[in-house]
Amino acid sequence: MWPRQRAAVGLISAAAVLVLLLGSQRLTGAPFVALATGVVLAAFAGSWAAFVRSNRAWVAESYRLMGDCLLTQVLARVDAELARPSSPLARGLLQIIRAEALLWRGDFEAALAEARAIDPDALPGAWHRPVWGTQVAALAFLSRNAEAEALVDRHRTVLEAAPGFHQLQAVLALRRGEATLANALMTQTPEDPQRPRLLRAARALFEAEIALALHQGAGADEALEQARSLGGESFIGARSEQLLRSGRP
Repeated sequence: MWPRQRAAVGLISAAAVLVLLLGSQRLTGAPFVALATGVVLAAFAGSWAAFVRSNRAWVAESYRLMGDCLLTQVLARVDAELARPSSPLARGLLQIIRAEALLWRGDFEAALAEARAIDPDALPGAWHRPVWGTQVAALAFLSRNAEAEALVDRHRTVLEAAPGFHQLQAVLALRRGEATLANALMTQTPEDPQRPRLLRAARALFEAEIALALHQGAGADEALEQARSLGGESFIGARSEQLLRSGRP
């Protein structure tokens, strides 16, 4: 249990004890039993709410760090939780975050292995998308296109519900050599400058790769410079540098 969560539960418990103490001085018998039952239930509900808020805050902070391309910090946080004998977070959720951080760092084989080790049935339905999406992306970056396509077909219903599904399709299209289709899929959604730094860097890199595949190298330079400047600890910076030097995908 984290310090803030422990403090919140401590305050709830202390308040419950105080109410019971005051109640015992004024009530006896059935009224006191009713009061005690209500207080215990309220304390449990309050503790559970504090637990849920703490878990959400931890996950939100992890994804904020990932969005800022601070992948070393993300992996350190996750590994610390995985090493704890009684982490309040589900192991599968921690593995998802770890797999995504490894993917963005460029450790595609490790990301694939981590995602494949997750049991989706042990997680809520909303977390199935990143399990399969991470595997598809890792396979695509490893040029294992047939496996990636087969995985999409197998889990299409789940993946289609994700906001970025057309972008995943665009990645696969480009890997198949269909740059025109990839470009059409990417332009379905305009870039949002408020999106996390990591996602803006990824989009800039991918748009540059499409431009290069369409023999529009001059138009790719600005996107590559943007991707390099935003890429941080992700593989995007190094990949952008490589493309700027070579001028080809």
